[in-house]
Amino acid sequence: MPSAPGGGAYLQARGLRGVVDVETRSPRQSAALVNADGACRPWSAMLDAIDEAVVAVDRGGRVVALNRAGARLTGWAADEALGAPLAEVFARAADPPDPLLDAVAAALGGAPDAAPVDAEVRARQGGEPHGVRCRVVAWREGDALLGALVTAVSRERELVADRNAHRVEERFRSFFDDAPIGKSMTGPDGRLLRVNDAFGAMLGRSREEMERISYADITHPEDLEQSLTCVTDLLAGRADHWVMEKRYRHADGRYVWARVTTAIERDADGAPLYFLTHAQDISELRAQREALVESNRELEQFAYVASHDLQEPLRMVASFTQLLAKRYGDALDEDARDYIRFAVDGANRMQRLIQDLLSYARVGSRGRELTPISLSGPLADALVALQTVIRETGAMIVQRDLPVVRGDRGQLMQLFQNLIGNAIKFRRADEPPRIAVSTTHANGEWVIAVRDNGIGIEARYFERVFTIFQRLHAQHEYPGTGIGLPLCKRIVNRHGGRIWLESEPGAGTTFYFTLPDTVSAADGEDK
Repeated sequence: MPSAPGGGAYLQARGLRGVVDVETRSPRQSAALVNADGACRPWSAMLDAIDEAVVAVDRGGRVVALNRAGARLTGWAADEALGAPLAEVFARAADPPDPLLDAVAAALGGAPDAAPVDAEVRARQGGEPHGVRCRVVAWREGDALLGALVTAVSRERELVADRNAHRVEERFRSFFDDAPIGKSMTGPDGRLLRVNDAFGAMLGRSREEMERISYADITHPEDLEQSLTCVTDLLAGRADHWVMEKRYRHADGRYVWARVTTAIERDADGAPLYFLTHAQDISELRAQREALVESNRELEQFAYVASHDLQEPLRMVASFTQLLAKRYGDALDEDARDYIRFAVDGANRMQRLIQDLLSYARVGSRGRELTPISLSGPLADALVALQTVIRETGAMIVQRDLPVVRGDRGQLMQLFQNLIGNAIKFRRADEPPRIAVSTTHANGEWVIAVRDNGIGIEARYFERVFTIFQRLHAQHEYPGTGIGLPLCKRIVNRHGGRIWLESEPGAGTTFYFTLPDTVSAADGEDK
């Protein structure tokens, strides 16, 4: 079982109320209280839980409490020691002067708490003497001096504890100094107390130079407020650690981006000792991230060009070709009219391809904020957009109750439109399309299934269908751009989900996608 905190200071702080009242009781009467019924018994149990020897004496120097560890050390049973002089219970193994008794006498005389003293103790039943380190504190209740509290621990045990503490300190020093990422210890006043070589190298400074400055000296001015918030929250106990990205000033004047994790270390009383910080250089990662942002910006610009500058000439080609057929169609032979139809069809397909590319490129950049919405809404929108082909093919769409999720209504409508549109397009010739939309809930997310009775897909193509421009059928068999399912995947990814399929040739296909269940009843639904 975990031991209660040891030491006379702890016992003095907690008090041993009722164990002794030297003004009204004899030593024997006082000692008897330790085993009597009432408020003192819990203190006896507390003393026994301490793994250091503890003895309490009254103002006359007689024992009024001895815990189990003290009984093992001295060879005295607790009840036998009650009322005995401390000099008998802690039998000296050497001639006077006795530093322990001197310290007890000083405490009983009202002297301030003294430093630990070393003494030699011989067990009651005889045996080799062994050294102990004792701590003595005055035992008070309010302003009244009741006696003294003595704690004793074997010097051998203390040496072992010191060696263990030294090993722990060495391991920490090795972990700190030899770590490949920057580490620092910062005092509550903001001064850098200690840094490792990796931190110094990251900022082009020596350890000695780093340990002469404060964290504010090397923090970008724009990041100081965030750093101050971190320090304030840790000091106030509102967080046990803090993670941020910030800029440190390099010795050459440039700034280095770092991912910083900071925790606070406190002493036994909860007072702050220092902040322990791990800093990893992410300058290269930030540069890559900024390059990606720039790339996305250029893609957005390209999408704009594609939507306007490329589509306008195609519209002109289609329009003038159709005008040519209208005005001079009677003068053209059948081959010429076929050529015109091919040209118009090619221009229209190119326009659809550009529009699909534009939609694909804009999923992340032009999407609306994700808000609570019932999936029934975007599904209904998709069915309205598909109503002509649904009517022409006799398709039947069955839907179960759909959940409220956090999403972009326009993109979810596009997702349903593509999945249901594909189910209708890849139908069997011998029966009309039958499509079912259903949901299940598992592991904190909604799983939506779109199941059809179409021609199916071979297993070897399950991944390929989500790759842009990858088509499984010839254009004349099933028209399309090869962007629909990749667009679905991109939309689902933006919503924090996954998409996959199950299918067998001739037995239909089921597309599954997940959406996180992050909407509470209080969130409501956006209309």
